[in-house]
Amino acid sequence: MTSRTSIFTVLAVVLLSSSPLTAGEKHWNPATAVSDARRDIAKQQIRFCYIGGYVPHAIGVPDGSYSTVSRYPRIEVGNQGCIMTEHSDTEHEYARLYNEEMWRYVSRRRR
Repeated sequence: MTSRTSIFTVLAVVLLSSSPLTAGEKHWNPATAVSDARRDIAKQQIRFCYIGGYVPHAIGVPDGSYSTVSRYPRIEVGNQGCIMTEHSDTEHEYARLYNEEMWRYVSRRRR
């Protein structure tokens, strides 16, 4: 491989890996939400998923839990604007399942 070809190859790999189509995309799969929450709990990385809008909120936690939930870091799930996308239902389901599992842990620990 010539020097020119190897530079081109490296440049192509860098450009493709930083493409907006691939960089930073997270697939929020509801099938992994509970296991993701349990993994985070095991690492003592307590946080809650928030879905967007003008007032982002954590779904899947009881009413009146804001004072507790707001103490922890946030995971912004999906588009944080008010525009619904084709993935919004999946993102909301992931956030709900993740938060329910995280809330079970946090609420038991508070007692």
